[in-house]
Amino acid sequence: MENTDEDISGNKAIYRALFKDNKGVMLLIDPGTLDIIDANNAACKYYGWTFEEITSKKIYQINDLSEEELKKALDKSKNKVKNHFLFNHQLASGEKRDVEVYSGPVSVAGKILIYSIVSDITDKNISDKRIEELNDLNKTILDSLDSNICVLDEKGNILITNKAWDDFAINNSADIEKVSAGTNYIEISKASKGEDRETALKFVKGIEDVIAGSIDSFELEYPCNSPDEERWFVGKVHPFGITNSFPRKVVISHINITDRKRIEKEIQKSEIKFRRYIDNAPEGIFVANEKGSYVEVNKTACQMTGYSEEELLEMNIFDITPVSDHEYLIDKFNEVKKEGQ
Repeated sequence: MENTDEDISGNKAIYRALFKDNKGVMLLIDPGTLDIIDANNAACKYYGWTFEEITSKKIYQINDLSEEELKKALDKSKNKVKNHFLFNHQLASGEKRDVEVYSGPVSVAGKILIYSIVSDITDKNISDKRIEELNDLNKTILDSLDSNICVLDEKGNILITNKAWDDFAINNSADIEKVSAGTNYIEISKASKGEDRETALKFVKGIEDVIAGSIDSFELEYPCNSPDEERWFVGKVHPFGITNSFPRKVVISHINITDRKRIEKEIQKSEIKFRRYIDNAPEGIFVANEKGSYVEVNKTACQMTGYSEEELLEMNIFDITPVSDHEYLIDKFNEVKKEGQ
């Protein structure tokens, strides 16, 4: 039923088609007295009252708003200032339901009334609330993680970031607007300049490949130094959820691996020192695996045996010992393997 100043009461067929027989829940309300003047069959069924019962009520008897608040709302509808409202209506059973109402003025028997088309949105509101709760839960979980995380849509636009992501941007003097929801992460990365550009382009290629489904995941280790320290991160790209459709959303995470890199560096230094010690030791050093094959020898070992390092690494412990010593050697070798010495 459209807003109209034309009196529709003169044509009962039109009135019945537009109002009485309409499958939607509809009410006619007097904006002055707040009386429910008329209700169609769908309204009687929805509210649970007979026609006589519902038309003996005033609208504030089924609406949570006060009489004064409802008069203001109906005046807005009458004057065509506003035609969309969200109310809470009570049914005959006492149950309260969330409703969406579209209303406007209509002339009936020479009198301006307000027609209201009522739609129950309780289940929708419950679903929306549940979705909102789940989104809040997901955000809380994301914010509890130390890794810098964001979710990109199929085009590379940032949908959501976690607290660690935002804090990292702020603490490193980044333009927060360029790395927040609504920004295209791929475009920003492609526009990067300087010594980080090559790394950024490699990472973008990985993102695009995961979005397109060309690869299942991608990761890249890269330096990200601050003025005060040398830092390393690993950037990871994974699909968002399980989907067989492409392009797809992805999750980006940047994890600080500086401590691991420092440890690796220290191990590497230790290995170099150990290698130097082995190479310069005055004793012959032979390292064999559990099968007795040599896996490492030093220079002195080569000088003692007369074999090159390459030749010794193709041999085992029995190749350079007399056959008469093999039985003793086997016993000692097994003893060492057993004791782990």
